[in-house]
Amino acid sequence: MMPPTSTRHAIRRTGLMALVCVPLWAGCAHAPVTTMPVVPTTTTLPQTAKVHLTEMGAYAVEPGATMQADPNLQNRVTSELDTLTGDAGLWERFIAEYVSGRRTFERVVTEEQADVDLRLRVTIYVDPSVELDFEPVYVARAEATLLEDGSGRLLGDYRGFGKAPGSVPSTESREPHALVNRALQGALSDLFGKLESDGRLAVRRGTARLR
Repeated sequence: MMPPTSTRHAIRRTGLMALVCVPLWAGCAHAPVTTMPVVPTTTTLPQTAKVHLTEMGAYAVEPGATMQADPNLQNRVTSELDTLTGDAGLWERFIAEYVSGRRTFERVVTEEQADVDLRLRVTIYVDPSVELDFEPVYVARAEATLLEDGSGRLLGDYRGFGKAPGSVPSTESREPHALVNRALQGALSDLFGKLESDGRLAVRRGTARLR
């Protein structure tokens, strides 16, 4: 017989806490970062860029929240999941490598002056879903602000969305790792596709600074 609704919700909450507390990678001390396959774009922008991850957060949301029309998942947050973020420096290097491999910009730089400064915010949402057997949905949202390096002039704002539904078998403790990466890859692909198609950024060639 199916347990009552309150019991099912308690089971889902318990399952979610078990998910985020198991040592998925190095005792939960580091971000679940793995190298993603990247297909280089055919519309490389003519600027050099610095990539900064200004914010990284992960949150549990109400069961079934990702199935609703409301895009503001932050309004459905139930708890913060620190173990799904870890070392922000690792995430920043990971995303910089993704951008470099995708060839969105002529070159990604770290120390030298660049033409543009890309400031990225990433949020991961975990929806325990409405199924008793606990099949969570991972959603990633990436928001980027592109500024002219030096002057700080705003060049554009971009948003990307990625989603990875899937189960978490007890015999595969690294499954959340894969789902986070899959959702994030979708969000980054969506975001940088929009950025690369922004005709305003393709008007200058070479490394001349934007004006």
